Amino acid sequence: MEEDQCRENMEKMQLISFSLDTISDAVFWARSDGQFFYANKAACSLLEYLQEELLAMKVYDVDPTISKELWPEKFEMVKQKGSATLEATHRTKSGRVFPVEITVNYMSYEGNEYSCTIVRDITERKKNEDALKAEITKRRILTEQSADGIVILDQNSKVYEANQRYADMHGYTLEETLKLHIWDWDAKYTREQLMEMTRLANSVGVIHETKHRRKDGTLLDVEISGNASMFGDEKLIFCVCRDISERKQTEEALIAAKQAAEDTTQSKTEFLATMSHELRTPLNSIIGFSDLMLQKIPGELNEKQNNYMDHISKSSKHLLQLINDILDFSKVEAGKMELHYETFYVSDAVEEVRMLIAPLAAKKDITIDMDTKIDPDLSINADRTKFRQILYNLTGNAIKFTPTKGFIKIGVKRSEDMIEVSIKDNGIGIAQENTAKLFQPFKQLDQYNTREHEGTGLGLAIVKKYIELHDGNIWVQSKPGEGSTFAFVIPVEPENT
Repeated sequence: MEEDQCRENMEKMQLISFSLDTISDAVFWARSDGQFFYANKAACSLLEYLQEELLAMKVYDVDPTISKELWPEKFEMVKQKGSATLEATHRTKSGRVFPVEITVNYMSYEGNEYSCTIVRDITERKKNEDALKAEITKRRILTEQSADGIVILDQNSKVYEANQRYADMHGYTLEETLKLHIWDWDAKYTREQLMEMTRLANSVGVIHETKHRRKDGTLLDVEISGNASMFGDEKLIFCVCRDISERKQTEEALIAAKQAAEDTTQSKTEFLATMSHELRTPLNSIIGFSDLMLQKIPGELNEKQNNYMDHISKSSKHLLQLINDILDFSKVEAGKMELHYETFYVSDAVEEVRMLIAPLAAKKDITIDMDTKIDPDLSINADRTKFRQILYNLTGNAIKFTPTKGFIKIGVKRSEDMIEVSIKDNGIGIAQENTAKLFQPFKQLDQYNTREHEGTGLGLAIVKKYIELHDGNIWVQSKPGEGSTFAFVIPVEPENT
């Protein structure tokens, strides 16, 4: 019977020893004097000793923080507590010292006292803790020195941490700030919307503008940039809060200034339109009566009277053209110019303009040719009156700057869904640096020189506006002394008619 009991005890001891040798933590048994009498395989591996070497050693041989003199005090402490868990350091056979977490338990058996110690290597954990401490320090330095407010939120949108600048921006103390949620100061979004932004920050981050309410109730324009980041084992939302009150005030001032400028432009345009109309009405009477006088309907005129009336007629017609230009341009600027679309043959419109302007060309003995390649069946859906005005202004401009016995050639071709028209002359040409000024209103390239060519400087500006109303484009190629080619394109069919 005794033999069976002994065999059973041996079996249990072997099972216990096997179990202890298969766990990953080191296990030591020591007597009250610190002498080891048991160490499992993990303990031997951890400290790089053979088992018989460890069993010849004492606790203070592997723990550099405990001396022979201190051991009785340490053992007594464990005895009093019964159990203790603490961090310490151990030294391997090769001399490497590393951090460990130990759990010590006191045991008394048949008058003898023992300690059972479970040891775990926490080198990686300490590295992570040190890295986290360094990150915390770095972020604290960054937040404290930042000119922007910085707030860290948890997943419930509650303040986890904030810098002093953030608290100052909102008129709270740091202690008060740490008790708040973002909806306690956001005056633009609802609680549900703010929670959704927190969820969004977890995945892609958020950048938005909003209004925050300070402690005193005043509002603050801010720009928020938020992104999620792991803080130890916790995922937090790091937000940079920038005061954009001055920027918003500047934007509002710019909008107000823009509106004021638009209002001024509108008033100016309406004034020009009204004045042009008021001037044109009496001017038509002057032109009409002067033409009647020149036709000798009221009676014969002597040579001097005839010259006077001819001068009155020409000057008043010139003035009428200037007023018409101003009126047309003011309508375009005011957005009141409407297009009346109709389908017509391009060659017919070109021929009409050529015949209309032929007398002007004849006065300077200038030849106007049409490209023989123009397709007579080429049609376009556009505002016929505006199309003719574009051609008339460009051709008239070419006549104005082409010397006597010069030539002008009008070309038309279809390019995909666009009609391209070109007016080429052998006139005085234009310097490259001046081409950008051509289509600006009230600009004349000879304004600082002789003012040989009269006009408002609106002709080409009106042309450009008419073409742009048709969703087209205009450009010029020119060299001084070699003439110029003005070309424009407009769609064959408008997008919206």
